[in-house]
Formats: sequence, structure tokens, C-alpha cells
Amino acid sequence: MGTQSMQVRQQDWRILERIKEFGTSSIRKMATEIGLSVGQVQRGQTALSKRNQYPEYSFWASQVGDEWQVKMLLAVLYEFESRVVRERNGYRVF
Repeated sequence: MGTQSMQVRQQDWRILERIKEFGTSSIRKMATEIGLSVGQVQRGQTALSKRNQYPEYSFWASQVGDEWQVKMLLAVLYEFESRVVRERNGYRVF
């Protein structure tokens, strides 16, 4: 993941944590408390509202869920690579 997308993701986490702790308030007030611009908070709220339509979102949006997704991606890539190596060496892969 690129640096810019990680920064956006961290901003979204800060906005989400702020909403969980204090609830929603004016965008200006929230931006001042978090230390972001009004546009960043508004974009974050819009993105969160679009993503929050699925019940599992609260897990995937958390730090733990993000780490799990990275581990799962690495496991899939490892398995795929090991299958390719086995096939190249003449082993049959199911």
C-alpha cells in the first residue's frame, strides 16, 4: 500500500475513533479536535458512511482487521508461489 493511501487510512481511523468516542458533531469542530482540514474530515465521513453498509465493516476498519488482511494476502501469495515452484519441478498440484 502506498504512503498516501496509508495516510488516508490512518485519517479515517482517527475520524472513526472520534465518532465512536464522542458521536458525530459539526465537521468543523471534529476537524479542529482531530487536527485535520474540514475537507479531509468530510471526505473521511463520506467514505466511512459508504463502507459502513456491511455488518463486518467494524472489524475490517480496525487495526486488527487491517493486520489480518495483510497476513491473509501474504499467505495467499506464499501458497500460490509454492504451487508454481512445485509445478515447475514436476510435482503434480491438485
